[in-house]
Amino acid sequence: MPLPTGVYRADHVGSFLRPKEILAARADLPTNTTDTSSLRPLEDKYISSVVQKELQNGLRSVTDGEFRRAFFHLDFLQHLDGVKVEGSLASTNTSKAGFTPPKLVITDKVKHAKPIQLDDFLYLEDEIKKARKEGVVSADEKVTTKVAIPSPTMCHFRGSRDTVSLHPY
Repeated sequence: MPLPTGVYRADHVGSFLRPKEILAARADLPTNTTDTSSLRPLEDKYISSVVQKELQNGLRSVTDGEFRRAFFHLDFLQHLDGVKVEGSLASTNTSKAGFTPPKLVITDKVKHAKPIQLDDFLYLEDEIKKARKEGVVSADEKVTTKVAIPSPTMCHFRGSRDTVSLHPY
């Protein structure tokens, strides 16, 4: 049944459950069982599939499912100048395996001096072009590439004033 005439806005964050193969490869990064050069093609394979599914199901705001991220905020914010990942947050809320989230520390003025997700964005653009060629989306349909980025305020929300250098701030 079609919706009645009106103004509607719907949005989605873009996170999908990461495939087990990506999770396993990412878990192997610290032990060097997987290297970063083999991770991207694996992510590309699953991102290509999720883009096709998004478009086939009528979504016209397309994301990569955040398959290139282990954490929504860390995998972006750690690439800002003046931000580093150092240790873990102190928490009484740990998992059964004893995991606590990594901690972001602001060491200098926060700057967005270099592109962080440009390649990710361009990959999605290419996937949309490919879907148009394959007829999944018509040439006249508007499709928006969506890359979600966290606010820099997430740097200090979890770590408190102790994680922000007094030097620049």
